[in-house]
Amino acid sequence: MPKMKPYAVELDGLHVLMVAASSKKAAAELIGTTVYMMTTWEGGMSDEDEAVALAEPGQVFRKKLLKAEPWQRVESA
Repeated sequence: MPKMKPYAVELDGLHVLMVAASSKKAAAELIGTTVYMMTTWEGGMSDEDEAVALAEPGQVFRKKLLKAEPWQRVESA
């Protein structure tokens, strides 16, 4: 199994999306964006945020940017 790394991105200025994936390209595909957007709008993560993503690799999480609320799973379409 490839090593997983957490990635986060702010796409709309209101929410942060986060996922653990084997590469930035794989993370972008899971989130539904491009590697360029992932790099340009990279969202910051704390150690706790990283732990949430790494606990469920491949699962996309979302939370509001300016609120202290827990991460919520994003259901796939």
